[in-house]
Amino acid sequence: QAGKRLPLVMNEINAFAHQHKQQSHFAMLQLFLAPIYKIVSALSGISLDSSELLPQLVATCNKDIVETASIKKEMLYVTTAIALSLEESLSLRNFAQASQIILKYPDFFKMLENGRVRINQFMVAFNAGLVSFHMARETREAHWMEKGTHVVAAFEKFSKMNEWNFEHMYLLLKAEMHHTKGETNEAAQAYYLSAEAAQKHRFVHHSALSCELAAHYFGNVGLKEKTREMIKRSHDAYMEWGAARKAKAVINLLELKWLDGN
Repeated sequence: QAGKRLPLVMNEINAFAHQHKQQSHFAMLQLFLAPIYKIVSALSGISLDSSELLPQLVATCNKDIVETASIKKEMLYVTTAIALSLEESLSLRNFAQASQIILKYPDFFKMLENGRVRINQFMVAFNAGLVSFHMARETREAHWMEKGTHVVAAFEKFSKMNEWNFEHMYLLLKAEMHHTKGETNEAAQAYYLSAEAAQKHRFVHHSALSCELAAHYFGNVGLKEKTREMIKRSHDAYMEWGAARKAKAVINLLELKWLDGN
């Protein structure tokens, strides 16, 4: 994702769908093509005409793609479907749904309990860690804090192994942990460092996310100037990524929630 812009991603998945539509395994491919299209469309605001293949797949695909894949005993698609469902929920800030996904599939998310995050699970673990810290603040349930802390420990190791790919993720998870603990100075510093590392390493979408979460944090502690700064930085980074709808949503939600439109 780091080197892709969303309009290009949309073109690629559309071309892939047309290339494979006649193949025997296409019924299973639609279980991940449909949610990918939904995520990219939700973030970018790009919607293909209803006569196109991808919107038709979304219309015909069972709402619960995880259950559909499970019934067919296609475990690769089950794990992909869970990961994509979590990604979509986090992208749209539907934390209630995201937390239910984590709780519904404990075997898939067992790395959150034992702290044994394999490097091929890094994206799922990263998203789940962010959701866990948000839920820890919302619910005050200790198990969410434990889950998030396990992910931070794993990403600290990943960051030492490969700073370019993982430093910004580690710093954002660390910022969310400090936020949850009420450690204000440490949280502010980690949010800034995360955004800077993501930008430096050309992960523009994670720079946007870091600034978005930082804006919520600064709004929460009443620092309006820093909130404005991070709203603008998040908006600009999402626009650079091609996520025009998400960029607009950031402005609308954050200014309404924290700045009263001023």
